[in-house]
Amino acid sequence: MQRKVWAYDIEADGGVSGKRLLLAFPDHGLDGMRSDVEGNLYIARYDAGTVAVVSPDGRLLREVALRGRKPTNVAFGGVDGRTVFVTLQDRGAIEAFRNALPGREWGPLR
Repeated sequence: MQRKVWAYDIEADGGVSGKRLLLAFPDHGLDGMRSDVEGNLYIARYDAGTVAVVSPDGRLLREVALRGRKPTNVAFGGVDGRTVFVTLQDRGAIEAFRNALPGREWGPLR
């Protein structure tokens, strides 16, 4: 079960280098993740029932509690990119929460 998040440097040619540990969780698994316009990661914590929000320097900023226990992926959407949608394996559902920042892909529309 994966519990570590790795960071890499992206080279000018698109290659990657400089692998380093960004953050390690002591429990539960990790699944899908997305980033917001400030580079924070939103990580589905499988079996923990949360989405962890992690800063670009690896600090855990907060965890958003979900009704389901097994989130599998996250996506930003809505009219302003500030709604975070989370798929849940155990509920066969999608949960959503509002966020202060839009997703990375919404940056040009800010």
